[in-house]
Amino acid sequence: MISSRPPKPPTRTESSKRFSVFPLEVLEEIITYAWLDYHAQGRWQFYLTLLLVSARWHNIVRSICLRNIVAERVSDLEIYRHHIPPPAPLVDGPSGSQSKSGDHTTSQVENLPTFFSRGRIVIYPQGRPHHGDSRPYRPQIGEIVYEWMNGDAVVYLAEIFAVSPFTSIELRMGTMNTHHFALFSHFPSVKSLAVYCDTLSPAYNCPSAPPPNHYLTTLRIFGLRDTKDISRFVRGFSNLEHLHLNQPCYLTNVVPFLGKLKTVTVDVSPIPGICGRAIFTSIRGWGFPSAIRKGLLARQPGCDVGGTIIVSCGEHDDIDGWKDVQLACDKYRVTLTQKIAYRNIEDAVLLHRWD
Repeated sequence: MISSRPPKPPTRTESSKRFSVFPLEVLEEIITYAWLDYHAQGRWQFYLTLLLVSARWHNIVRSICLRNIVAERVSDLEIYRHHIPPPAPLVDGPSGSQSKSGDHTTSQVENLPTFFSRGRIVIYPQGRPHHGDSRPYRPQIGEIVYEWMNGDAVVYLAEIFAVSPFTSIELRMGTMNTHHFALFSHFPSVKSLAVYCDTLSPAYNCPSAPPPNHYLTTLRIFGLRDTKDISRFVRGFSNLEHLHLNQPCYLTNVVPFLGKLKTVTVDVSPIPGICGRAIFTSIRGWGFPSAIRKGLLARQPGCDVGGTIIVSCGEHDDIDGWKDVQLACDKYRVTLTQKIAYRNIEDAVLLHRWD
């Protein structure tokens, strides 16, 4: 059980001196990955152990824990709230990290939400995925991760949003239930939502239509392959301006619900063939010509041109169906452009994995 009083940094020991030969950035990276990979039951004991190595490690570890928020249980959130003050000079006094009385931390706990706002939130409603050879999602240093396994965590999440509003949330899930999305309608600051669907999960089910949300302007959906699922899902987001999909979807079905759409991004990865070489890359599965004729990315009032289609593809891809889409875009004044996202087949595989 973690104490209400953060341990004071001890005098540097002979064993800790051996670690001083590591460059600071290497040491931070090692501790960061160890912190993220540690199991939930022992993570805080691991934290306390590292605090006792040296004064240098004490400061590094606290900083890492705040830059890489891992909350698999509600108790984790409470520990962050009450026991992990923001990095500050470790001295007693009004501006220090401890009170002279020592019975409770008087650090700048009220400023803790400012640390949360330095990254984005990643939420796992069903817990961290561990299927196949996929490894747990690894955030970049400085990125924020919520591994949300208990709905009670929403209460604390709401408090964080009230002080330090986020604009972007990633939701990684095997099932897509309405209550998962009802939360976001209460946070007007959230403009961008990315949904990663684990369609390989035994618990996966088709999403029901989420509650209406008029705040979101960017929606990224990864993993859904069924056109009906996607059209049912997007209809609640009437003010979307940017839709990003990574699976072929007949876009004609979403036109009636997305009248304000300005940009559509699609991931068209190279299809691997024999010996790892790409056979071809195709854009036909999206039905762009028909969708454009039906009004996809149509010109908004007061605009001379329509929206933009961004195709994320390989560096040397000759995309099948490109000419047909280009003809439709030219006719309806829609911009069609390529974005190089895959340098090779390996990039395409990595970017489409769950982790």
